[in-house]
Amino acid sequence: MEKLIASLILFSTSTFSFGQNGGCDGVRYIDDSFQDVTISSNVLFGTNKTIGGKSQDLFMDIFEPSNDTESNRPLIIFAFGGAFVSGEKEKLHDLASAYARKGYVTASIDYRLYDKLALIDSALLIDVVVKGIADMRAAIRYFKQDFSEKGNTFGIDTNCIFVGGLSSGAIIACHVGLLNNNDEIPEYLRSTIEANGGWEGNSSANTQYSSKVTGVLSFSGGIKEIEWITQNDVPVFSVHETGDAVVPYERGPVSIDLGLFSVPLIQISGGKEMYDALQTNKVKSELISIPVNQHMSYFSGPTAQSYNDSILNSSSKFMESVFCDITVKNKSIKNIFSVFPNPTSDYLTITTNTSIQSLSIYDSFGKMMLKTSKKKVYLGNFSKGYYFLEIEYKSGSQTQKIIIN
Repeated sequence: MEKLIASLILFSTSTFSFGQNGGCDGVRYIDDSFQDVTISSNVLFGTNKTIGGKSQDLFMDIFEPSNDTESNRPLIIFAFGGAFVSGEKEKLHDLASAYARKGYVTASIDYRLYDKLALIDSALLIDVVVKGIADMRAAIRYFKQDFSEKGNTFGIDTNCIFVGGLSSGAIIACHVGLLNNNDEIPEYLRSTIEANGGWEGNSSANTQYSSKVTGVLSFSGGIKEIEWITQNDVPVFSVHETGDAVVPYERGPVSIDLGLFSVPLIQISGGKEMYDALQTNKVKSELISIPVNQHMSYFSGPTAQSYNDSILNSSSKFMESVFCDITVKNKSIKNIFSVFPNPTSDYLTITTNTSIQSLSIYDSFGKMMLKTSKKKVYLGNFSKGYYFLEIEYKSGSQTQKIIIN
C-alpha cells in the first residue's frame, strides 16, 4: 500500500496503476543473478522486555544484491531456530545471502528468547511465542514505515513481503502469516496476546503501519491449531522431515531439548497437516517432505547435499509465482468500484459490483486513518487534503486518490 501511495505522490496524478517489480521472467528471483551481496548490519527495529524482565533492543541484518538496478524488490524476513531458548540472527546469514543473490532483499532478525529462571512449561512457551510474533510484526512494520517516511531505503515492494524461518523461527512466521484476529482464538491465548500489547504487539510504536504479509516460508515449522487455516490465508511453502521428533511433521507436541532430556510441550500441526489444510481451503501451497528421522537436516545436516539446492530453487519459484499472481489479479480488477462524491466534505459512498472485505483510508504519508467494511463512510472530521482509498477484495485490492475539502 505505501509503495502505491508514494508512486502517486511522486508523479502527482490521480490515475492509479499497480507497481510491478522486475520479476516474472523465469530468471530473476529464481537463478543466482548476482555474485555479491551488500549487508546492512544491526539495524534497530524495536525494543521490548523479555519474558525474564530484561530490556532488549531488537536488531536485524539486511541483505541486498550488490549493483542491482531494481528498486522494487520482494522482501523476505527470516527468524532463526533454537527451540525459543537459544540462537542468533547470524546463523541465517548464509541462507539470507543465498536468496539475496537471486535478487531478493532479505533480513535476518532478532526476537526475544526464553530467559526466565524457571523450567519452561506450556504457558510460558506460548508467552514467548507470542513475544516472537510481536517482534516479527515490528520488523515488517519497520520496512513499511521506512518506505513511507524515509524514501524506501532498501528498495522493496511493500506488496511483496514474505516471512520465514527455521524451526522455532518458522513457527513464529507461520503464526504471523496464518493467524488473524478473525480466527477462533481461545481465551487464554487472547489474554496472552493482550498482555503483550495486543494484536500488533508493542515492540515498536509504529502500529499505524500494517504487518500484513504476502506469503510464508516454513522450514520445519507449524501452527498451534489447524482450524486457524482458512481460505483467506496467504500462500505457504513448507519443508519438513517425516520423522521429525522436535517439531512434528503432522500433529504432535513440540519438544524442547534440554541436553540430557527433552520436554514435550504444546501440541502443534506441522508441515503435512498445514499443507493438507491449505489444499482443502484452496490456498496456494507446496510441501517438500524428506523421509528421514531428523530435524532441520536439509540445510546444514546429513541431507543438505541432497536437498539444499532444490529447496532454494523450489521456494524461489514458489515466491515468484505468488507475486506474479498478484500482478495478474490486480490488473484484472480495474474499474470495479466508484466513489461519490469526490471531492467530498462529509460522506463518501462506494459503489462496487463485487463484495468487499475492507475499506481503508490512508493519508499522504501512508498512515492508516480508517478501516471498515462499510460502503458509506463519514470523513467530515478529517483535515482537508488528499488521501488514498484502498478497497480489498477476495481476489486482490484497488486504490484510488480522494480529496477532502
